[in-house]
Amino acid sequence: MHDPENRQLPAAKEFWEVLLQYYSAICVSASDKVSPEFIEFLTKGGANVRQSVRGIGEGRRESVRMALDQKSDLIQYCDFDRILHWVATFPQELPMVASAIVNSDFLILGRTQRAFGLHPNVQQVTEDLTNKAFSLAFGQIVDVTAGSSAMNREAAKIIVSDSKSDINDTDTEWPIIVVERGMKVDSLLLEGLEFETADYYADQIAAAGSLENWMEQTYGHSNMWKYRSEMTRKSVERIVEYAQRSGKIAGK
Repeated sequence: MHDPENRQLPAAKEFWEVLLQYYSAICVSASDKVSPEFIEFLTKGGANVRQSVRGIGEGRRESVRMALDQKSDLIQYCDFDRILHWVATFPQELPMVASAIVNSDFLILGRTQRAFGLHPNVQQVTEDLTNKAFSLAFGQIVDVTAGSSAMNREAAKIIVSDSKSDINDTDTEWPIIVVERGMKVDSLLLEGLEFETADYYADQIAAAGSLENWMEQTYGHSNMWKYRSEMTRKSVERIVEYAQRSGKIAGK
């Protein structure tokens, strides 16, 4: 969780009780920029919260590490802003995740074609490259870049132990770690993982005149393409390394 402006706090307050209905525990790894007000709300709401200075990769690992301290045999990871949007729009899908992970060790939670198509163009283009590379190495078409996954305790322990990624390339790193241990990895496509960021910027969208204008101003500049391209490069590097180790491609 990273929300230095408290933009997600109103949604958290509105949907927190609904979210609690679907999970036996909620663990939040918060960046040091999250306000004391937000941390207090989460703590009083029953969440297990740890706040620290860390990058995205370590923050994601920390949330899984925290979940392992709970009693549940099944864990779902999700970016905080995404789970708030999900429970507000398609809460009926959340039990589907619990049902599906029972038959797997690790579940890649991806987006339907409709949900994926709602994202800014820069995300669609760069994430599509990662998804295609991963699908080729994995042997089936998957959306691996949606920022959510589910796993059993054994897979979670392996991920906490072996994951080293420092940014969002944990999306590709985690299933690769698990599959290389001989564990079962499956995927599930969902509507609730549609584009969520706009939920928290109503003021900027109004100032821009429309959602389309805001998306172009926010995501259409060259720095965003550079940032997203760098994430893609790191993610694809992970995939190529896996493909070489597994003998799926030749090369050094």
